[in-house]
Amino acid sequence: MKINKNFILTLGAIAMSSALSGCLAMPSPQSKLLKEADSSMVANCKFVGVVGGGEEHRSQEKAIEYGKVAALNKAAALKATHYVSKDPSCTSSSMGAKCYSSVSAYICP
Repeated sequence: MKINKNFILTLGAIAMSSALSGCLAMPSPQSKLLKEADSSMVANCKFVGVVGGGEEHRSQEKAIEYGKVAALNKAAALKATHYVSKDPSCTSSSMGAKCYSSVSAYICP
């Protein structure tokens, strides 16, 4: 049985994010190197997956921001070089807002 390398990396990213749940996401050094792109910029790139992160915060804006940081950390763990942001989704919570942000991750030459 052949194991897909991206599958293993995705599992690692999920495990890492689970270990950090309850903590505000901090950008990894690798995630700071990712370049935001639009669909035309990644047309000739390798798609490596959709990754996301959820955070809860009193401020909806901060919850979105921290969720995106978590998503970018996961994209970096997949060795992505570029990402395309998706619209975040938010719900009310006892703390204020719980938001989930996701990105499509790509490896570009």
